[in-house]
Amino acid sequence: MLLEERNSCGDEESMLGELPFQDVEDDDDHEFEDEQQKTGDKMKKQIIKGKLQEENQPNDINSESGDKVTSMQDCFSQGATQGDEMALMNPSQGDMLSQYEHGPSPRWGHTVTHIDKNRVVVYGGQSDDGSTLADIYIWSLLSKCWSKPVNVEGMKRQWHSTVFLNQRQLVVCFGGEAKQKGRMTAINDVMVLDTEIMLWYPPSVTGLIPSGRSGHSANIIDGINMYVFGGVRGQKWQNSVAMLDTARWKWSAIKIIGHAPPPRSYHSATSLQKENSTKWIVVFGGNDAKTCFNTVHVLEIGPEKQCCWINPLVSGDLPAPRTGHAATLLTDGSTILIHGGWDPNSDNEDETVLFRDSYLLNTKTWSWRRTLGQTTQGRVGHTALLNGNHVQVFGGRLPGDNMTNDWLTIHQDSSVSMKNECKD
Repeated sequence: MLLEERNSCGDEESMLGELPFQDVEDDDDHEFEDEQQKTGDKMKKQIIKGKLQEENQPNDINSESGDKVTSMQDCFSQGATQGDEMALMNPSQGDMLSQYEHGPSPRWGHTVTHIDKNRVVVYGGQSDDGSTLADIYIWSLLSKCWSKPVNVEGMKRQWHSTVFLNQRQLVVCFGGEAKQKGRMTAINDVMVLDTEIMLWYPPSVTGLIPSGRSGHSANIIDGINMYVFGGVRGQKWQNSVAMLDTARWKWSAIKIIGHAPPPRSYHSATSLQKENSTKWIVVFGGNDAKTCFNTVHVLEIGPEKQCCWINPLVSGDLPAPRTGHAATLLTDGSTILIHGGWDPNSDNEDETVLFRDSYLLNTKTWSWRRTLGQTTQGRVGHTALLNGNHVQVFGGRLPGDNMTNDWLTIHQDSSVSMKNECKD
């Protein structure tokens, strides 16, 4: 394996301290145990579920009341057919559920998050009229139908990040762009969606809170720690790393040995499990004010959370520099598929070219290979997820400044053929 010299991981540090922070102290001196956290989560759910039973009586749901506490709608039934409207009962919660024919509006800069084996949540983004979205939709990978929770819209935001805490069934959203005081601003707030009861709430965060940013990446490591890298605020691009301990909701500045990548936004960051409890976050592409990148960088996280930047010497058929692409780890656990994106800093003055190609990065040999399949149109600002033996892409911006809300399927075979699977 070809890797750039690490300087023995000991002569250079990259820290979050170069950025502005708000240091918020924890009155309890940060002493939270796992069992205490679980107990708190259980109490919170009991309280909210009791409120649901009291407030959401049958035929007494006011869609204009602004209440955030609501029942959940879902199409998690193999017998459901797309286009039908029906009432379903969730045996575990007893909440009334409904199925909807129409899915999310066309968008880019949204997030798609797995919340269990067969369901994903689509949240936010920017619509084709330029407005920022706050809606939540659930897509069933089995029945291929949409559902929309009632009165559970989050904060309007785009180019944010989301991760999923599997043990606690929480979607954690950080940052992005939102309109504040009449103008779009990069924000640094954290919001949590409890997917068992479909309720948004703001956790009480402490520590060194990173500055607002959009176009950053976030990865969950060890099921608890969320690592945030890069992003942009105004005309200031970032290359720092912040970690949020979601067991304590505490932000930390991370000391990292090695040469950090240049500041960037709208890159991809894919997490891998390596040997000896070591984890990798593989960063590819992105852009700053003048340059688009096609380099690969790896944040290595050791068993004791020690971090080191390494810079692989890659070979093969390299992708063109790009940003706003989608990246997905394939079923072998070592190959990353890159699809689409664009280069807004290219020399083409007439029109920015949107890429419709895809590439495979082998992280064992650090070699690139271009796949034989390509989409009929390029797209940027889309999202991708692994579904069985193929990758599914949702949404994004197409040529001509058109947004889409279709699903694109990329099959994991030697040619990686592609086809449109579903729209609406």
